[in-house]
Amino acid sequence: MFRGSFQRKARHTVRFSKFIPIFLGLILLALFSAPSLTPTPAYAHHCITCAADDCSKTAAKIISDHEQGRRVIKTHMALAFRLHQQWWYDKFWRQVLLPAMMQMANQLTSVGIYQMMGIGMQFDAKEQLEAQLLLQKMNVQAQKDYTPSSDFCAVGTNTRSLAASMEKSRHNTMALNAMALERHLGTRGSISAEQDNDKRARWQQFAEKYCNEKDNAYQTPQKSDPQPSGLQGVCGQIEDKNRTNLDVDYRRQIEEPLTIMADFTDAAVDAPEEDLVALARNLYGHNTLLRNTPNLNKISGARKYLTLRSVAAKRAVAENSFYNIAGLKMAGSDPANPENRKKTKETMAAVLKQLGMPEDEIEPFIGKNPSVYAQLEILAKKIFQSTGFFASLYDKPANVERRKVAMAAIGLMVDRAIYESRLRQEMLASVLISARLQPEFDRIQENMVATRSQE
Repeated sequence: MFRGSFQRKARHTVRFSKFIPIFLGLILLALFSAPSLTPTPAYAHHCITCAADDCSKTAAKIISDHEQGRRVIKTHMALAFRLHQQWWYDKFWRQVLLPAMMQMANQLTSVGIYQMMGIGMQFDAKEQLEAQLLLQKMNVQAQKDYTPSSDFCAVGTNTRSLAASMEKSRHNTMALNAMALERHLGTRGSISAEQDNDKRARWQQFAEKYCNEKDNAYQTPQKSDPQPSGLQGVCGQIEDKNRTNLDVDYRRQIEEPLTIMADFTDAAVDAPEEDLVALARNLYGHNTLLRNTPNLNKISGARKYLTLRSVAAKRAVAENSFYNIAGLKMAGSDPANPENRKKTKETMAAVLKQLGMPEDEIEPFIGKNPSVYAQLEILAKKIFQSTGFFASLYDKPANVERRKVAMAAIGLMVDRAIYESRLRQEMLASVLISARLQPEFDRIQENMVATRSQE
């Protein structure tokens, strides 16, 4: 391609060289024929001069040849430039430079794409690694926040049957109050429906089940005096020596044990229920109210019976506190779900084991079916005495927060029990004040009636 263009340029150069002698002749002629600017020397008059007509023709010829030369040169230059332009565009640009630049652009584009692909892969890898890191962090955070500790699970398991135990405690308290009210009012079917039957039955029960022959100034029998002493002549064959004096021993029956294995929601009557009722009858209403009040259809008889019911109401208020305490300590847990009862006992036993209590002493301490009082004793008191509790606080922040919520919930339960106890204290105080003011109230009322009758 370049060889052809050079040959074509050489041909143009040869053509142009033909006119070079003509151009040089015209230039020399113009120089010699032009008038001299210097003074004509003396010997110039001896030169041959041209006629005036020849000079004008020569000048005209030079001008004509000059114009013709200009046109030839101009035409040749224009043609040469057009040919060069055509060659540059058709040959050099379109066939050489443009394809080369296109190939170069393709190469650069390909290289650039490969570079961008590498950069893009780096960005993709960066985003993927960051996403994986974020997912891993969230996974770890989820495992950290949503994995409760075993200690917290122990708290949850201990409270599993607490609601059922509380409901059972209320029913037992209601049953005891109903039994006491029937005894005071002599309801048909109760042991006190007949006058003096209450004490007779209680004495028989005492002799058979609670009598201790060494009470009542017992002395060791002597050969010289074989007469029985103490309660030897009263006590029968006591089958269970552990029940002696339980009908009067509040500490041993109510205060010490966390769980009293009494349950009035069950139809069967066992020894714990009987012991509890015997203690209540000795504490409240030892002398039952009079029966068969005469003239109930008259005002005098009605007043006496209303007074009897007023005394029964006051006794019921006093007994209610005792029965609530007993109800809190009665056997708890859900009887319809023995699995929950078993787990509750096991988790409570685990807390006591951490405190160092021997395993064979745990069941007598909390009972087979832990009561509401026993469960609250473990959850609100014993669990905080264990070193494991403080060690469990070095845990995940979410578990520590869960433990705080559980402690707040248990605290609310205890506060509720204290609040109900305060209400019973206020009721007892108000009844006591009312009983103390009753004689003065009766005296003032009598005086008012007497004053009205005198008027």
